[in-house]
Amino acid sequence: MLRKRHAEKQTCAGQEAAPGETHDVTTTLLILHGLLASALLGALTHQAAAVLWPARGAGRCDAEPDRLIGAGAADGVRERLGDRTRGAGARLVGAGEVSRVARLAVADDLRVDVRAALSGELQFLENQTKFKVADLPKPGLSLADFMVGRVGTMQQGADVHLNERAPYFATYIQDAWKASSKLTLNYGLRWEPYYPLSNDDSQALIFDPARFTANQHSKVYVNAPAGLIFPGDDGYPGKAYSKGNLNQFGPRVGVVYDPRGEGREVIRGGYSVVYDQPAMFHHIRSASVPPWGSLITLNNVPLSNPYVNYPGGNPFPLPVDKNAPFPLAGTYWTQQYTADPPRTQHFNVSMQKQYGDNWSVTASYFGNRTAHLWNGIEINPGVYGPGATAANLNQRRVLYLQNPDQGKYFASVTQLNMSGKARYDGLLIAVQKRMANNYSVSSNYTLSKCMNDGDPQQFLDPLYSHPGDPHADWGPCAGDRRHVVNTTLVLNTPTFASKGMNAALGGWQVSGLIQALSGGPLNVTIGRDQALTVAQNQRPNVNGDWTLSNPTNNRYFDTSVFSLPAPGTYGNLGRNAMRAPGTWRVDTALSRKFSVGGSRQIEARVEAFNLFNKVGPGVSQQINGFGAVGAPNTVFTNTLFGRITTAADPRIMQFALKYLF
Repeated sequence: MLRKRHAEKQTCAGQEAAPGETHDVTTTLLILHGLLASALLGALTHQAAAVLWPARGAGRCDAEPDRLIGAGAADGVRERLGDRTRGAGARLVGAGEVSRVARLAVADDLRVDVRAALSGELQFLENQTKFKVADLPKPGLSLADFMVGRVGTMQQGADVHLNERAPYFATYIQDAWKASSKLTLNYGLRWEPYYPLSNDDSQALIFDPARFTANQHSKVYVNAPAGLIFPGDDGYPGKAYSKGNLNQFGPRVGVVYDPRGEGREVIRGGYSVVYDQPAMFHHIRSASVPPWGSLITLNNVPLSNPYVNYPGGNPFPLPVDKNAPFPLAGTYWTQQYTADPPRTQHFNVSMQKQYGDNWSVTASYFGNRTAHLWNGIEINPGVYGPGATAANLNQRRVLYLQNPDQGKYFASVTQLNMSGKARYDGLLIAVQKRMANNYSVSSNYTLSKCMNDGDPQQFLDPLYSHPGDPHADWGPCAGDRRHVVNTTLVLNTPTFASKGMNAALGGWQVSGLIQALSGGPLNVTIGRDQALTVAQNQRPNVNGDWTLSNPTNNRYFDTSVFSLPAPGTYGNLGRNAMRAPGTWRVDTALSRKFSVGGSRQIEARVEAFNLFNKVGPGVSQQINGFGAVGAPNTVFTNTLFGRITTAADPRIMQFALKYLF
């Protein structure tokens, strides 16, 4: 809330700073060697949320130079290091000048060490019991496949050991300049080079299509198929999963302008460039590959003995040395030589004005543009042609068709793809009344749109539905909500002149939270490999308008307009093209403190969630702390397709007594 001489004082680019303030310039050097990957995950999760749903982070300081590990990173580093942190003092100076402070933080050699076992997985995909009626293919039944003992896809792997470390270094310089009594500028530059995770056990690899084409083999593992290189091979980047990137500079600039110089209205704007880090378990799949992990994928095998036709029978357990064998139809996850971490450009502009002593109105625009989103893409898909079936998938894969002698060692090959993009645009209108005259009000409305090529995952998994064309999945982000309204109310009952009235009605507090939001995206999939390419998340064809004038739980949308694509093709429905039902809810609380002598009190409280007991659909998604916001079944081949079968929480009430002394 803005008030004359009492405005909030922040100096981050594009955020709040009070006119007439003198701020400082800060230079920080952070050196963390062997930063624990789990700590990096905290920063990544926090930053990724701001990239995709920045409206939720409105008011946070994206330009905060100390934000290294989650919020308040510099304090977090000091807490971890104790008296190892050393800093120089600050010098406060007059208007138009700056003060400087330097800090150095050093962390111990930390790393992550994970052991896991790749358990077997059997999938019954309805392919073995499908049949034809009047020359038209009819789907089979997964249960029938199981009963006759036919497995659509089987995977089995060995022990996984992930022993990683990650060096980290970042430095920045920032200056805040009070140009006049009405104008304050904040600008800076951060250098945050990317040093990739490395594996102390040298359990890392890269698949190089050019080396596969040239039939070049590893010298470290002499039996490895062409195209694979490992730490110790010529051209491999040490023990890391890829080469780093030193060219990561993030400029920050912000402006705060008070048009009248009275402290009752302010215009702010800001721009910044920030970089991301991979998730803690991003490389866990890479530790699952041959020769140390050896995940094997077989198709159309008998349940009684999946390895009956596998050369040499069951290959597990596998020895790991220079002459380690590499299984046929191995499953691989691979990075690229050079990694470009996700880069996001943030920009915002806002105007805030105070009315009277207690009211303020804020209008803000938030936007960002993200490049180099990390997701996995299948680079060894099946190629559809005459006679294509699920059973001959491995013989139709790209690498097998290119070189059968070496391609037979590869089943699925998921490679890191860094071409993903995202954008967000949001308008936020907020009205606030501070507590006065026994009541306060805070309300905001957000109109926003978030689009991307695919929502980043923690693991390197094949995400895209069209191998070779990640941009075919351009559509709404999973967390996109076009309209969001939040209103909070607090009412205190007054003090009455009558002792009886005051004893009965005085001192009570009533609070309420009203929330409403539009439905989230729905991604309709077909639940099978209709294209026979092993691409994930394939979608159906749509041949009309799926909306209904009166949707019900049994038929939320018109399911008749969807159909299976022809074999070997992809559907024309876009990703996240439909919307789940919107919802609203009212939560309330009533409380009062009763004196029981001296400073002792008893607080009584009753709370009601979903006060009006609104029946809402509920399945899986947790949005803005709203509780379960449901969606109809979106798998075209599922018998529940288009139906909403679960509900969100009913009215929940709770009572509490607290003794204060």
